[in-house]
Amino acid sequence: MGKHIIRKPGREEKLETFYASEEVVADLPIIRLTEKLMEKLNDLVVEYPRYERYALGSQTRQTMQDFFELLITAAKKYTKKTTLRDADIKFFLLKRLIHIALRRRYISIGQYEELVVHYLLDIGRQLGGWLAKERESQGSS
Repeated sequence: MGKHIIRKPGREEKLETFYASEEVVADLPIIRLTEKLMEKLNDLVVEYPRYERYALGSQTRQTMQDFFELLITAAKKYTKKTTLRDADIKFFLLKRLIHIALRRRYISIGQYEELVVHYLLDIGRQLGGWLAKERESQGSS
């Protein structure tokens, strides 16, 4: 009688499924804000003196990437507490490296204030709230 047509998912459908699962992580405000901070920091590090671009600049970039990786890992893990603590430590280190760049005058006070006001304060609040939520949920378990 009737033929049953078995439809295999095409490339486009597979990509849609892939991107849909990635959007959940990418839609987190802390992830979006951290991506913007990464872009801004990369723009600033390029302006460091040549001898520091590959020392302090490289360390700042690497710390930023490590922090970003920890946030994504925490977003995808079931138990997040230790990963968020590690992210908090990386975030503290990142703030200190940015402050060192200010003290050495590799970035201006205006650039520093922009980083603090537009990025670091919000990321710190969001990270602190996420950590508190995880502590609370683990305490009630």
